Amino acid sequence: MEIIALTGQDEDTCCMCLEEWSDAMAEAGDDKKTWLEKKKQQGLRLKAL
Repeated sequence: MEIIALTGQDEDTCCMCLEEWSDAMAEAGDDKKTWLEKKKQQGLRLKAL
């Protein structure tokens, strides 16, 4: 198993709860992405298995 840092398109997919196919997630806007950007400034990092 490998742990990797998420960047770019991976972050976008993560912010859509891995449901990029869902119309409901697209309608939710960029709330999670906005939250993520704010938290990244505070030191949060995303990792995935």
